[in-house]
Amino acid sequence: IGSLVRDGRENSRDRLYKKAMSVEVKPRPFAQRPKVNLVYHIWPRVGGWIWHVERLRELIPLCDGQIIIGVSTGPGADSAEAVKAELPFEQIRWIETSNIARAPNASGHRIGELQTAVPAMRMLDLTQDSVTVYAHAKGQQEHTIGSEAVNIWTGLMYESVTFRIDEAIQKLSEGYSAFGSMRTFGLRPLMPKYKWHYSGTFYTFRTQDFLQNGRMPEYQLRYGGTEAWPGDCIPAYQAYCSIGDNISIGSCYNLSSIYDRITEHSRKVSFE
Repeated sequence: IGSLVRDGRENSRDRLYKKAMSVEVKPRPFAQRPKVNLVYHIWPRVGGWIWHVERLRELIPLCDGQIIIGVSTGPGADSAEAVKAELPFEQIRWIETSNIARAPNASGHRIGELQTAVPAMRMLDLTQDSVTVYAHAKGQQEHTIGSEAVNIWTGLMYESVTFRIDEAIQKLSEGYSAFGSMRTFGLRPLMPKYKWHYSGTFYTFRTQDFLQNGRMPEYQLRYGGTEAWPGDCIPAYQAYCSIGDNISIGSCYNLSSIYDRITEHSRKVSFE
C-alpha cells in the first residue's frame, strides 16, 4: 500500500498500473501450437558480445518460425562475418548495417536497434498466427558494458522472458498480446502512446495482434524506439508482466533493485 500512496495521493505511475490491472482479458486460444519467430539485434562491440551469442545458440533451436538477426558493425565492433561464424544456423536470415547509434537520423534522433528492427519486422510472415520473440545484445554501450546491474538485468530478462516461450504462449492464449518483464508506467522518457513499456526491450508478442491495417506499425524513429514500440501498439492491460511490474524508471540500473528482481524470479520459479 505504501508504494501506491504519496502524501495521501496516488502518483500517476500507480494510477496507470491500477487501471491496467483492473481490465480482464478474454481467452483466445491458438488453433494449434504457434510458430515461434525470433528477431534479434547485435552490435558486436569488441569484447562484449560473445556471451549473448552463447544464449542465442540455446535459443535458436527453440524457435521454429522465422529467425532474423540484425548486425550493426563499425569502429570498435567485430565484423558481421565474425558473428555469423559463431552462429552457423542455416535458417537465420541476416540483416547487416553500419552502426550509426551515435549519429542523428533525419529527425535529429539516435536510432540504435531501429537500424535492424525496422526491416526485420517487415520481413515477418504476417499471415500466420505466430508469436515473435524480440531481444538484443544489451549492455554494449560505454556506460553499460561495465555495469554489474545491467549485466544481471540482461541475464534476468533472458530467463524471465526470452526462454519462457511456453509460458508466453500460454499467456498469449489467455488473451494477452505481449509478454515481458520489468514494466514501467508513464510517458517519460520514451513517450509511448499507451504510457507503458518493458524496460530493457525484451518481449514476446502475438504477431497478428500488433498489426494495424494489415501491417506492422511504424516505430518512433528515435533512440529507444524499439523499447517504446509495444506501448505504442497496445494498451497496458493487454501486456503481461512476468516479474518487476510497475517498477520505477531507471530502477534496473540500481544493483539493489535488480537483486530484488532476482529474488522475485527465484520465488516464481520455485512455485512452478
